[in-house]
Amino acid sequence: MPDDPIKTAYEKARNRWPGLSVEIDRLRNRVKSAEKEPEKMAVEDLYLSLAIEDRNPKAMEIFYREYSAYIRNLSLRKVKNPDMAEDIMQEYISELPERIIKFKGSGTLYGWLAFAIPNYAIDYLRKIKYYDEISPETPAPSSAADADIQPDIENCKGFFHQLFTESMKGLKSDWQLMIHCSFFDRLTNREIAQTVLKTPEYNISKWMKRALTKLKKGMEISAKAFGNHGRETLAHCFEVLKEFPDYFDLSGIFGKI
Repeated sequence: MPDDPIKTAYEKARNRWPGLSVEIDRLRNRVKSAEKEPEKMAVEDLYLSLAIEDRNPKAMEIFYREYSAYIRNLSLRKVKNPDMAEDIMQEYISELPERIIKFKGSGTLYGWLAFAIPNYAIDYLRKIKYYDEISPETPAPSSAADADIQPDIENCKGFFHQLFTESMKGLKSDWQLMIHCSFFDRLTNREIAQTVLKTPEYNISKWMKRALTKLKKGMEISAKAFGNHGRETLAHCFEVLKEFPDYFDLSGIFGKI
């Protein structure tokens, strides 16, 4: 592990985006404010976000080049209209320096945008009075501003629940029951073995490991349906929900998968 992960990420960002200028002390302060280990943060993305906050034209150009198509595609899933999706992308990027202040670097920019953009698109629909005519695919917070962690938690809960439910269907019925008893009913392996599945306890330990491995793989596969960066979004959800376990009834499973 590097002695100074922030400095390492800082140098990588400078090499990746020559011409951008962000003071390393400012980057350190922003990382510190997140109260998270730097090794688990997207520090390079945070470097870019700080340059965008400064309205650096080159930073805006880089963001447009790397993320505009992604934003357009996320918008299109909500509005079902290519021209409107283009308008949303253009408007969002025009407001980016104000909005990106909310990006904390706890996950990648792709993961952050995966939730910010659909919510923004819904607000856009409300603004032009089309919202009642177009049903959103998933529930979303009332504001797209992402002003605090709550909207991210709620979106992560919905995303994780959807993938979890779909992946559970791919497990054998005994394994589904075993996971439910363990993580919802809080039964021990011994209790599951003796009272539920009527099998030696060592089988439960063996099956649980295999079931959770398959469950995680299934969730990663399901995440691909959300686009090229679905797995990054899933990883972002893991990080958010692990930090706020009280908000999520499946938090106990994070240490296992």
